Amino acid sequence: MPDLPTGVRNHAMTKINGTVSLLSGGETNANSASAKTWYYNHDTEAFTSGPDLLEGRRYHGSALNVDKVTKSKIVVVTGGYNGNRMDSTELLINGQWQTGTIQCRKQKYFDFL
Repeated sequence: MPDLPTGVRNHAMTKINGTVSLLSGGETNANSASAKTWYYNHDTEAFTSGPDLLEGRRYHGSALNVDKVTKSKIVVVTGGYNGNRMDSTELLINGQWQTGTIQCRKQKYFDFL
């Protein structure tokens, strides 16, 4: 696997399809809560820059959801830490991040955050 242009840790990665995954956020030497995203092509073994998150975050979750009506595949990034505990959600729709909503009860965060 090739190196990213910068080292990153405490990020999330989600499979978009059989060829491409999306790495989101995390910590870099320059930023404790990065908004950067990267697409990784498993066939070409290459990273390409993706759209920046609306909010930098680390220790977050990500997943691929399918819209019930349109059947569109939507990457969701939620929660995490940016100096404070985050309860925000972002949805990647048509190549742009949009603010989403959280419709569940608050969860207790891990003590180390």
